[in-house]
Amino acid sequence: MKRWSATEELLVRRDTTDYITKSNTRSSKEPKNTNSSEKQAETQVESDPALQPYYTDLYLKPEPSPPKQNGETGPTLTLQIELAEAKRVAKHNQGKAEMCSKNLTDTKKQLEKSNNIVSIQKANIEALTSEVENLKTRLRKSDEILEKRLKELELPACNGNTNRDSIESGFIKLQSKLQENEKALIRRTRELEKANESRKKVAKHTRALLIELEGKLTENNKRITELEEQLMNKTLDLQYEKEERQRIEREKGQLVKDLTVSSQHSKQREITKRSTELLQQARDEHKLSKTEQKTQHEIEALNKKLEGKNSEIQSLRGHLATLDKKDAGFRALEAAYKKTSEAVDVLKSKLELVNESYNKEKTKCEELESKMQDIDVKVKEKEQEAKQIQRRNVELQSEIERTRKECDTQVLLLQEDNETTRIRLHEVQEELDSLHTETDGRNPEFDELSRDFDELKSKSRKNENEFKKLKDSQIETVRDMNNEKNKRLKLEKDFEQKTLELQNSQKEVEKFRELLRTAEEKFENKSKRVGELEGVCKSSKENDEHREAKYSQELASLEAKIQNYQNEINEIRGKLDGSNGHVLGLNKELKKRMKVEEQVLKRIESLESSLGESWCELLNSNSQDAQLNIDESSQDKTSVLDSIGTLCKRVEILNRSLREEKEKSCSLEQSLQTQQSTARRCSLCERRKNENSSLAQDLEEVKVNHRKEMDRLQESMNNESQALKSQAEEMKLKLTSKVILLQSDVSELNAKHEQELGQVNEQHKKEVQSWREKHENELNQAIVKHKQDAESLQKTHERELDQAKDQHKKDAESWREKYQHEINELNGQRKQDLDSWREKCESLDGFHKDEIISLREKLEQLQTQLLSERQSNERRIETLKNEYEARAPEREAKENGGVSVTAFEDVKEKHSKELEEIKVCESSVLLRFYEMRLVFILLLTLCILDSFINSVLPRGPVRIISY
Repeated sequence: MKRWSATEELLVRRDTTDYITKSNTRSSKEPKNTNSSEKQAETQVESDPALQPYYTDLYLKPEPSPPKQNGETGPTLTLQIELAEAKRVAKHNQGKAEMCSKNLTDTKKQLEKSNNIVSIQKANIEALTSEVENLKTRLRKSDEILEKRLKELELPACNGNTNRDSIESGFIKLQSKLQENEKALIRRTRELEKANESRKKVAKHTRALLIELEGKLTENNKRITELEEQLMNKTLDLQYEKEERQRIEREKGQLVKDLTVSSQHSKQREITKRSTELLQQARDEHKLSKTEQKTQHEIEALNKKLEGKNSEIQSLRGHLATLDKKDAGFRALEAAYKKTSEAVDVLKSKLELVNESYNKEKTKCEELESKMQDIDVKVKEKEQEAKQIQRRNVELQSEIERTRKECDTQVLLLQEDNETTRIRLHEVQEELDSLHTETDGRNPEFDELSRDFDELKSKSRKNENEFKKLKDSQIETVRDMNNEKNKRLKLEKDFEQKTLELQNSQKEVEKFRELLRTAEEKFENKSKRVGELEGVCKSSKENDEHREAKYSQELASLEAKIQNYQNEINEIRGKLDGSNGHVLGLNKELKKRMKVEEQVLKRIESLESSLGESWCELLNSNSQDAQLNIDESSQDKTSVLDSIGTLCKRVEILNRSLREEKEKSCSLEQSLQTQQSTARRCSLCERRKNENSSLAQDLEEVKVNHRKEMDRLQESMNNESQALKSQAEEMKLKLTSKVILLQSDVSELNAKHEQELGQVNEQHKKEVQSWREKHENELNQAIVKHKQDAESLQKTHERELDQAKDQHKKDAESWREKYQHEINELNGQRKQDLDSWREKCESLDGFHKDEIISLREKLEQLQTQLLSERQSNERRIETLKNEYEARAPEREAKENGGVSVTAFEDVKEKHSKELEEIKVCESSVLLRFYEMRLVFILLLTLCILDSFINSVLPRGPVRIISY
């Protein structure tokens, strides 16, 4: 940025220096001829200053116009530099707009990719939900089948005989499977711990991100306020600069007008003085009739040339008027370009805000997508775990059925053994009764039999105790099975609740995605608006460039024409300088002739003394000759008077032509200044594009052409001076002959000539006074009209400014009302959104509360069912005890059909371990559920914040109104 501005300033300085050098060379070259001629005249006149006539100053070239002050070029340089800086800023802003458009295209592509990924993820989620529903249906069917089988298998009473080997092999298999299940549960617990740690880390990361987002939001709000203040300050500075520029232009116009008025007054005064001197001089130069005819022809030729040049100047004025119109159009285009650049800046600021919001939304979407991916992965893991749990549950159910069948067979065997023992006991008692009756005196045998009977009773009691233990173990297994059923039902319910929550979360995610789609559509609409505005800006820029190219071509052609006209004007000035030199030569010859006339007068005085003596003689003898001489002298007088009248008319014509030429030169200088100002502006743009080499070549060509023209002018001046010298010598000879002829009539002519001169002087004075009065009246009328026009223009400008201010105020008020209405609508929408979200949260809380209450009721029902089942089981055990005590056990049957209590105890311990592991799994699943719930709540809060921010920000184009 800085390097480019420095080079631009150097180019501007070079252009200004080149223009100043050109103007200086022109102003220095023009008065060279006049200075040389003046020096020659001074050298020739200084020899005898007393003899210089009063009309010599009239033929001198007027003094050159004073050079321009530096104060007029300084503000033009500053304006040119400001224009260059404005163009530089416009180019920089164009580059920024292109970069923004590229970023927008990239973001659109990324949005399309993300939409594709979201659609793929939706399809995956739908497939997973369908699979989960299928698994649920299968689990429900399997649970119904298990319930039916368990109801059928509740304490069955069957008769059959099984072997110990099958029971032991079944228990060994159960032990191996239980060990495998324990190992799998340990692995799951470790995985669950790792998942919990990762979730904690994710929660911490999300909290940190939320804090960072809040800090960034505050910083962005502060920056937005600062940028708005800066924009307001810049707009005020621009208005102040515009007012200063207008004031400077007004002052310049007033200065130019004052200078033109003062120059006209001074020129008119000089013209009046010179006209009087010329008239007096013409009256004295009655003897130069032939030379005057030649000069008259030359003046007529010059007048014709001047008329042609006047026509060309009028055409140039027409071109200048068109150029002024084009310059006004160019200024209007510059103002429109400034307005468009300001609009582009506003749009760029809006684009930056939209890009920032879009980046934020994009980061949030990426975070949500990453979280959704994590959730999907976790859901898949949970589904896999559920499948594994279902498989293991099926295996456990099959194993439990087998163990139940084995326990039932064992119970049946024990019941059969008890019945056989009871039968034997009845038989033994009958035999004992018979023996008591038969052998009342056989005491030793009776004692032995009583001992055997006691031993059998002790064995039967042991068998009863073992049977009680087996019954207790069976009852405990049934209770454990019921507990497992309840736990499974709870897990299924929890799983169903989680699936429902997942569905709800998916619905909410779809809602948020719809919101994101709406936001993306809004962003696309804004991007389309931006693209349309960029297209409009590009089209306007292209039109401006085409217009600038046209204007530059037209200005180049006009500059070429102006240069040609300047060259022609320089040629005309050279010719005028030559004519002035010719007139100066004539003045010098007249001086010489005056000297000769004085000498002749002296001779005439000497001759008059001799003529006085011979006068009387001549009167008597040559009366007829005298009358003839008198007639000739009267004819000469009339011819001299006629020549004097023609000279006066010619002098007046010359004065008028000089006035017109001076006025035209002033107007041309003003038009050249205006064109040069416009040409400078356009040439700056063109010269920046062209290279410095072309400028150097153009300057060299101009210098060579100027030197050639100067050489030609010098040669022509030398030739004209030689011709004038030869003509002067011829005129000298003719004058001497005439003077000799007119010596006799000089005395009479002098008296008459003095009388006529007095009359002519009086008439000329009257005419000059009348002409002065008329000219002053015309000037006063023109000044009054100019003042009236200026006042009317000021009034019109003031009215236009007041109207513009009123319109601006009205527009500002309308925009304020519109934005206030939009803000009120946005606030109402935000309140409605907040109320809806609150209602949703309250409904969710109520839904969760209702679910908790239903679960509590179900738990209470299950507790009542368990108590009822326990009471029933206790009653059954009591009945079994009573029956067993009533029956008499036998040793052998008990020893053959007894089952080891240690196996049942091992089974109980393993079963208790499995229950503890299931409880741990349930606690871990609940923790996961609560963590997922927290994550969804955080996502909901983030989405609510995004919607709130989008609702607070203005949807339409923001316009900063400057007062």
